Amino acid sequence: MKIAVLGVGTVGSGVFNVIQENQAKIQEILGEPLTITYALDRRQAEDLDVDTTHVTVTDNIEEIYNSDVDVVVETMGGLHPAGDFIATLLSKGKHVVTANKDLLANRIDELVAIANEHNTLLLYEASVGGGIPLLNAVETGLAANQITSLTGILNGTSNYILSKMDFDHWSYEQALQEAQVAGFAEADPTNDVEGYDVQFKIAVLSRLAFGLSIDADQIQVSGISNINSRDVEIGNDMGLTVKLIAKGDWLGEDRVSIQVAPMMLTQASPLANVHYAQNGAVIQGNAVGQTALFGPGAGSMETASAIVSDVMQIAKRRYRPKNFTTTRQARMQIDERPLNYYVRFKREASKQTAEILEALGLSKDQIKIKKSGVALVLDMALELRRELEANDQLAAIYQIEGEL
Repeated sequence: MKIAVLGVGTVGSGVFNVIQENQAKIQEILGEPLTITYALDRRQAEDLDVDTTHVTVTDNIEEIYNSDVDVVVETMGGLHPAGDFIATLLSKGKHVVTANKDLLANRIDELVAIANEHNTLLLYEASVGGGIPLLNAVETGLAANQITSLTGILNGTSNYILSKMDFDHWSYEQALQEAQVAGFAEADPTNDVEGYDVQFKIAVLSRLAFGLSIDADQIQVSGISNINSRDVEIGNDMGLTVKLIAKGDWLGEDRVSIQVAPMMLTQASPLANVHYAQNGAVIQGNAVGQTALFGPGAGSMETASAIVSDVMQIAKRRYRPKNFTTTRQARMQIDERPLNYYVRFKREASKQTAEILEALGLSKDQIKIKKSGVALVLDMALELRRELEANDQLAAIYQIEGEL
């Protein structure tokens, strides 16, 4: 099968390297080689960090539109022009593999419709979880289940920062600077630390898991930039770990609750031990129960592993191309079920912690005072949480994931 790669950067280079290094195994499985014949890049062939022997390097997408390639791998990123490139390629009978979660979160239903109309495949395993085969697990391995919940750590940058705050007792600002020096965070880290990257990923994942079209703009999002290192330290002393969590819950029929927010994880949560740049997801199905996947969420070879696996899937499925489609739009709701919370009050209110919480109507059995000004509140209703958030003595509140 002949392949074109759009963008020979970090991930695009990884695609070259995986195919070249593992060609013997690939050919043994498929009965044919995978051959990169075109690459779209503004640089000249000799300036690329890959072997471009027998590869036509061009900056003109029309050459690839009109070529004889079977599959196009898009690793450019961004909404434009990648989205229009993919739409045109699919309509011209070329299968596409992409890791572009921003684009998929915004245009996936449109692009899938084009693919189905023209008997082409659009695969995107690497868009969520990097090298973890998460989407295949949901779409294929767990297909017999009604998935009821997804809980994931889906951004290596924010997880790296929180791990440095946890283990090294650094402030957020120190940890962010270290992440930038180490290459885990961009010069402008907004997309990662404010949760937008995770917002796109959980939208793509939830679409497959719940079988519904997801409007990413309706997902509740808050990031990690306002996390106080004091809460990380106190949580640690109490056996709780702060993580940026993507959470999707199926509420029945076409109703779902999806959010991205920092949460406190108990040691009973499988995600509590996912540290630094690693990713992980816990999936609850009505037949299988709880299952979990962990691994690298980014990286050149790691992401390329998922991309090339998608290309190999296309080699097997190209004569019966069918893409997962949705028939209904999700109705996004706030999950109003009672939840457990970590609560910290300002110093002047520390002696009044129980009184403030009991004034909201919480019973003494629901309030576990752990230290001055800090409490764990059990089974608190959403309405009471909102009242508490309006209290000017509140310093911090985090939803708790995992059994206490």
